[in-house]
Amino acid sequence: MALPQDGQDANGLTKVTQIPAGKELMFIDPTTNEGGIITLEDLTKQILNGLTSQTFGLDSGTQTLPAAINYLYGNSLSQKTENIAQLPDGNKVKLISIGGSGIDVGSTGEKIPSWSFGIFLPSSGGSDACLLCANSTQITLAYKSSGVWVSCKRIG
Repeated sequence: MALPQDGQDANGLTKVTQIPAGKELMFIDPTTNEGGIITLEDLTKQILNGLTSQTFGLDSGTQTLPAAINYLYGNSLSQKTENIAQLPDGNKVKLISIGGSGIDVGSTGEKIPSWSFGIFLPSSGGSDACLLCANSTQITLAYKSSGVWVSCKRIG
């Protein structure tokens, strides 16, 4: 990269897609015609500091990017998963995890397989529900009607 000649048209300079480390950039304030030089590293730090301190309106409220990332990490699904040893109950949606023993599904003769993860989707009253689970070999769907687990189907 050669320096431009005095009076050279800026549009005639070679276009680059990346500025090599250690290079310096010139800037000019168009209002005052004052300018200066800044290293690429210092400009990068300035941009990064601006991005990380700026607040954004998010679903979780107004937060900086680092705060939003920490919020998401702190509220990860693994911290919201309930480990169960029997079929879930209640009227709240639950993320579930089943350990090394499967869970019998009522009198259906079927089991939710061991080492499954899933979601429990109850009706608003909780008497009817669906339980969808998956492990590395199959997907299992169980159904509760009027408070009784009545059906369990394996997919795959």
